Amino acid sequence: LEGGEPTQIKLGPLARLSYSPDGKRVALGRYALEFHRWRRYLGGWVQEIWIGRADGKDFRRVTTYEGMNAFPMWHRDRIVFLSDRDGMANLYSMKLDGSNLEQHTHHEEYVVRWPCMGDGHIVYTVGADLHALDLATCKERKLDVQISSDRAGRQPHFAHALHYLTDYDISPDGRRVLLGARGQTHLLPVKEGRT
Repeated sequence: LEGGEPTQIKLGPLARLSYSPDGKRVALGRYALEFHRWRRYLGGWVQEIWIGRADGKDFRRVTTYEGMNAFPMWHRDRIVFLSDRDGMANLYSMKLDGSNLEQHTHHEEYVVRWPCMGDGHIVYTVGADLHALDLATCKERKLDVQISSDRAGRQPHFAHALHYLTDYDISPDGRRVLLGARGQTHLLPVKEGRT
């Protein structure tokens, strides 16, 4: 990658943008309603997908569903996008003219959110889980994410002293026991009494 000063893309206000593989065309969405929790929104900010030239000319709307059509992602000769047309947000794709609609995910308990495409996969969230859709096979799978942290071990908790026992001795009369554990000494009765 080469750095430099940012330049303005002259496409007007937009929320999501995806370039064609040759960089000559774009698919875009003008509105971002991802932080809203409602489903099947049909108001004035309905999310549509438009395709046009990267120079800002010849744009046409390619989605016909009057609801959420968001996160356009250009993949070869198709646009993959998020839609709630079946009542739950799932991933779909269509040809560049809006025809040949295909549904790729079928999540029913939680909606698909925050899809992001890269290297032949789309990674997205469903509830608190991450999933990946392989664009070559159209197979989706839940990702097993392991985050190493000492945070849980640093929380206050009760430790079983027996696991940390370092020293012990019994009193001469046999009624008390002296224990050493975790750097502390404890004088305890063998059966009952004051500790």
